[in-house]
Amino acid sequence: MIGRLVRERRAGAGEGEDFLQTLLEARYSDGSALDDEIITGLLLAIVFAGQHTSAILSTWTGLLLFQHPEHLASLRAEQAEVFGSCAEMSLPALGRLEMLERCIKEAERMHPPLVVLMRKILRDFAYGDCVVPAGELALVSPAVSHRLPEVFRDADRYDPDRFGPARQEDRATKYSLIAFGGGRHRCIGSTFAYQQIKVIWSTLLQRFDFTTSTARPGPDYSTFVVGPRPPCRVGYRLRADGNLRRRAVGIQPAT
Repeated sequence: MIGRLVRERRAGAGEGEDFLQTLLEARYSDGSALDDEIITGLLLAIVFAGQHTSAILSTWTGLLLFQHPEHLASLRAEQAEVFGSCAEMSLPALGRLEMLERCIKEAERMHPPLVVLMRKILRDFAYGDCVVPAGELALVSPAVSHRLPEVFRDADRYDPDRFGPARQEDRATKYSLIAFGGGRHRCIGSTFAYQQIKVIWSTLLQRFDFTTSTARPGPDYSTFVVGPRPPCRVGYRLRADGNLRRRAVGIQPAT
């Protein structure tokens, strides 16, 4: 499907303001263009990253909230304060959802979608008393790092307020929250992922009340992107407040 779109675009079937067009116009340092196979691979990688990691993090965000319903009242109050009776979700409004963002961060900390990050070592480098040779793989596990007690207080406890202004545990130590990587290779889509998840859960929380109906699922390590082990059923009921029963919402660009 992507290959067909690439061929159509090359043949002059329109010119879009999208990443496909960016790749078609990109050039290597010698002036040569990217071939179709490279463009298709890059687009598939972006689709994979956006679909799987955001979907998994959205799922963990909801499951943890329903397992700790004492936070739901604060979230609903925030939704009412930010959106009121307005049916639009603008980017500035999403930026004001600080409580929801803290809940997403805590889900990211406790259950990072990618439990292992890998980099190929390009040249020998020394670390402590060891020399790590070129050609090997360097691996780090966010699932382990996010549970270090010297970084996060009471690390096995669900506590979104650890990211609040009074504590900011993720800023006390460099590279403490690394589910999206870190440094110059940190995921460029992390901000967009948070916007996606805020839209999803703002819409659902405004329309429905939820209750968990299964035991707490553990991580499913049989997949590369680690979601909860099924089944993950929840009960839901349409909320009675007419202002919260809205039609589908759309993102409005920031001005």
